[in-house]
Amino acid sequence: MNKILIILSLVLLTACGPSQEEKEKVAAVTCSIMGETRNMDAAIRVEKMNDAREKIGGEPFLRGDDAIQEAFGWGLCQELVLNESYDETLQPLKDAKRERERIAREKLAEEQRIAAEKQRIAAEKRAEEQRIAAEKRAEEQRIAAEKQRIADSKPTVKEEFYSDGKLKTRRNYQSKSDGGVRHGLSEAFYENGQLHIKGNFKDGKIDGLYEKYYEDGELLVVLCYKNGDRTDMSYCEKEARIAAEKRAEEQRIAAKKRAEEQRITDSKPTVKEDELAANSYRQLIQRRLAENWNRPPSARREMETIIRLQLVPTGRVVGVTILKSSGDTAFDRSVEQAAFKADQFFGLQKMSPSLFEKKFRQVDILFNPQDLRL
Repeated sequence: MNKILIILSLVLLTACGPSQEEKEKVAAVTCSIMGETRNMDAAIRVEKMNDAREKIGGEPFLRGDDAIQEAFGWGLCQELVLNESYDETLQPLKDAKRERERIAREKLAEEQRIAAEKQRIAAEKRAEEQRIAAEKRAEEQRIAAEKQRIADSKPTVKEEFYSDGKLKTRRNYQSKSDGGVRHGLSEAFYENGQLHIKGNFKDGKIDGLYEKYYEDGELLVVLCYKNGDRTDMSYCEKEARIAAEKRAEEQRIAAKKRAEEQRITDSKPTVKEDELAANSYRQLIQRRLAENWNRPPSARREMETIIRLQLVPTGRVVGVTILKSSGDTAFDRSVEQAAFKADQFFGLQKMSPSLFEKKFRQVDILFNPQDLRL
């Protein structure tokens, strides 16, 4: 009976096969061995895979070495050996990889699109900046050319100076478009500023009167030229007459100016005269204040008040301010009332406007009556 039980146990053990732990150990060892093989050892890997399948009681492996390599790539070697839901595990990984690759491709494409768009915008910006710069240069060149054209179309005056800055020569020239030669009045001066030489040019040649002066301003010589050659004075008679009339007019104006300057100088009062006149007008104001002042009972001999009067040119009082109080309110008020009572200082109407604005638009007056009998 015991023998029968032992035989049945062996049969059952054989029928159940290796445990899951044993299978996993076989799979781990097999994957470790296959992991050490070379790429060219495909047959060895297939052989090891089938040996492992046989040990664990699995189905023969028929997929070939590509499947083994793929399993290693996905980290699923043991799952492939055990053949337990290998495909169900592998497929989601493949799908996830494809999705990541799709997202990466789309991201790369979008980045490339954005980069290309940025390059396009940058290129358009550069092109626009270059266009604007080119237009600006063209406009600047046009303006410069126009300025030069205008400058070339205008007659010019050239001047030379002595080292101390005084004028030495002044010459007129045609516009460049007309030839740019001397044309019109030419003058030279001594270092003291006196006219030395004066002549007129026409198309680059002296034409008309030629005058030369001594350093003290006295006329030395007058000559007449025509087209660069000396000629008879009859050619310059009209010009000479006009020049003489001009000199006479200039002398008359200069004499009149000097006389007017002298008259103004003589008519201006000196500082001393202004001060004397101002003192006289102040005394006039003080007298009028005294005439219109009513002594308050509290007044004492040593009291004094300084008031500021605001006046208009007619001498009328338009404002009174106490600048320095006497210390007695009644006394201060009596002086203020005297100013308003005086109302208008008629004598100020004779004052010059400049003196009024300078000293009497606002004038400060000291009131200190000395005739109190206290």
